[in-house]
Parts: sequence; C-alpha cells; structure tokens
Amino acid sequence: SDKFWCCRIDSAFALNRLHNNCTSFIIYQCLHTIQVIEFCKICVVLNVLGRYSAFGWQTWIWGRLQNDHGKQPVYLYYFDQDPGYPEDSPKYGHGSPHGQDVDYVFNSFRGEVSESDRILCDYMMEYWTNFAKYGDPNGKGDNPNLPVWPLFRNENSQVMVLTADKPHPAPVPDEASMWVLDEYFAWRRSQE
Repeated sequence: SDKFWCCRIDSAFALNRLHNNCTSFIIYQCLHTIQVIEFCKICVVLNVLGRYSAFGWQTWIWGRLQNDHGKQPVYLYYFDQDPGYPEDSPKYGHGSPHGQDVDYVFNSFRGEVSESDRILCDYMMEYWTNFAKYGDPNGKGDNPNLPVWPLFRNENSQVMVLTADKPHPAPVPDEASMWVLDEYFAWRRSQE
C-alpha cells in the first residue's frame, strides 16, 4: 500500500543509554522544559527523556517529515492503556510497555482480560481494519460510535489517544520535550 501509517508515540518506560557528553545537556533542557525543579524528580525527567528519545521523537519527526515531503496522510497515536501493574511491582507507574498495543490490534491477549481491555481492543481492531481497507482509520465514516481519528498535522498537532475510557484526539503529549530532543539531535548532527 502507498498509504502512510505512522505508528505510535510510545508511553513505555525505556531509558536510552546516552553518550556521556550529551546527558547533562538534555537533562538540563528537560528540567527547564517541563519545569522540574526538585532534584528528587530527576527520575521523572530520565523516564520522559528515555521514553521520548527511544520512541516518541522518531515517530513525531517521521510524521512531520512525511507531512513536509510525502504524498500520503499521517495518523499518529498515543497508546495510554494502563497495564494494571500492582502497586508493589517495580513496573508500577511506568505506563504501557513498548509493544503492549499489539495484543489489542490482534486480540491476542494471554491470561485474563479486563472489560476495559476488550473495549479498547474492539476500537483498535476497527481502526486497523479500516486503515487496511480504506487507507484511513476512520473507514468510510459510517460508524457513529467510532471516534474520529484526525490527521496528524505539523501545526496544531493532534494524535489519537488510545485508551479504554474512549479513544479521543488530543494535542501531542509533552510536545515541548519533542522540540528539545529535536534541537539536541540537530546539534548532534552538526557535530559530525
């Protein structure tokens, strides 16, 4: 297919190993951008930094470049289904792990599945099927119960937030951090 499907801005915890010479620059920029002042919140910054540098920025910039140079529309999503880790788990509060969305697309769960997981699974299977059939996750627009997935645009960027509460369009989560990473990667490219 010549249609363009830009997959996801991940909500996973995935700390990238960064070059020593750039870590302090990025941490400073993230601290400044998301206004984290207390030192004890540095792990939050590292979580955001790792998540966005490993998954989010590449998808976000890929969508932006497709809009600038490509011929097909872009549909971005932010998967935000709580994996339900217990409070005593080391993974508690880290959000959706990378790849968790695949079980929802293909209804390939293992073990018990909650009602909210089934609801989100139904939405996602319909979106993916529509995209495969029509090149648009909204299909022909004939399901009034399917929230409209907006095109991703470079100005006033919107993503589809996929959550069991109900999928809904929203601004790119923490887009300011994407811009910080974009500046950093531009700086890295200029040094080579």
